[in-house]
Amino acid sequence: RPKRVCLGLRRVHDPVYGRNTPKVRGNRHVPIGFHDLAEQVDKQVRALYGDHTGYVQRGHHITVSKDGGKVFGLLTMEAPGMEGRGWAMGWRGSVDKSLGSLFAIGVNLWMCENLCLSGDAMRVMRKSTKNAKDDLEGRVLSMLWKADDLVGNMLDDLDAFKTARLSQTRMAELVGRAQYDGVIKPTQANRIYREIHEPTHAYTPEGDTVYDCFNHFTYACKQGGGDRMFQQPGNIHQFHKDYVLE
Repeated sequence: RPKRVCLGLRRVHDPVYGRNTPKVRGNRHVPIGFHDLAEQVDKQVRALYGDHTGYVQRGHHITVSKDGGKVFGLLTMEAPGMEGRGWAMGWRGSVDKSLGSLFAIGVNLWMCENLCLSGDAMRVMRKSTKNAKDDLEGRVLSMLWKADDLVGNMLDDLDAFKTARLSQTRMAELVGRAQYDGVIKPTQANRIYREIHEPTHAYTPEGDTVYDCFNHFTYACKQGGGDRMFQQPGNIHQFHKDYVLE
């Protein structure tokens, strides 16, 4: 009888076990079980960010696609002494050869319906081949080890963004500079201009801070879609830090 595991929104058969096990041919495709991926995350987070560190795990939500071939998980951690603030880790996997295993971490995460995933701190990706499980364990551990400093610095930057004033004229100038530096594309620049003049969301009461500008950039770029979107958040963050805060 196939092993049953609880995966967040519904109970499912883990496709790696029993009659649902995919056929593996040589070393080309060696799928990692969904429960193995989830267990790997939980085990490493407990080891590095247990009760002794002051971190609080706020949730680890996991769900599986309707066809049972793909899985997605979201783990959220609250930083010591920062109620409601911290970092999140998103991860995905598959047993149907459609996707490689991917882990991303950051203050903000971006995910598309096709499970493209990125975090503004870092991400690691691995195809489902021989030794993938062991390789991912080391790489995810390294990512988690670095997360505290990286995310801590980002939270400090975001606090600074919220207190630094920035006029609409200066925001528009930054859009031109970002395009010149290759941080954004011309089509994205047009969307950012529209966000500056007619914001979709209110990020601060006054709407005239670096934090507002940063969110106009990320929101407009997110609307554009495409793989480039998942490589931009970190660049946009660094751009605002270099040109506005330094």
